[in-house]
Amino acid sequence: MNKTALNKEEFRVLDIHDKMHLLYTKGDFVSYRIFQNQKIKLYAIFGFFVELWYDRKNYRISRISLVSRDIVELLYLDKISLKVS
Repeated sequence: MNKTALNKEEFRVLDIHDKMHLLYTKGDFVSYRIFQNQKIKLYAIFGFFVELWYDRKNYRISRISLVSRDIVELLYLDKISLKVS
């Protein structure tokens, strides 16, 4: 993977290991939420949002998926501070 940026479709078709590598090296952590036994981390990368789902019961990443801006606003906006100091 030598490209500096990917579009959504290029990211979507990557295997989970390549997605993890890109999130940890090029992504920006935004926030997280808890849903049942999952800790879901939200990242911004290449101009779009991605959720990394971590299964806290089985200690593994269960999925990494694109998420729309509407979902980000619905599920994360109350957790993100927009204050400028």
